[in-house]
Amino acid sequence: MDCDLVLPLANTSCADPKIVYKIKSAECTANPERVENITCSIKAVNWNKSVGQLDFDLVVPLHNCSIQFEVFKKGYSNQYHPFLINATFNVCDIIAKRSFFSYGTLWFKLVREYTNANHTCPFEVN
Repeated sequence: MDCDLVLPLANTSCADPKIVYKIKSAECTANPERVENITCSIKAVNWNKSVGQLDFDLVVPLHNCSIQFEVFKKGYSNQYHPFLINATFNVCDIIAKRSFFSYGTLWFKLVREYTNANHTCPFEVN
């Protein structure tokens, strides 16, 4: 049993998740005046895990960037429909701890360990 993504309970060392989310695709769009060579992919590691990767080259420094996080559910007509969450949050405010928007802090806690964008804004061009 893998306990990396599950919070431990008081009496046990690991808990089984009751709900499992499977991410099948990701769509990344950006302003071409600010970002070039954007690629976004999800790669399956095994039956239970997948890895998401986002790569891009900055053209100009980013002083104020935001992320739109939206969840879709496959309906009976085999099409995806919006489901419960459609949130937009400012990444600079989340990283600098000026905003405590729940989806933003959840996103940053998940991404913080695996990214090299671990400082406050602006994100400079290399």
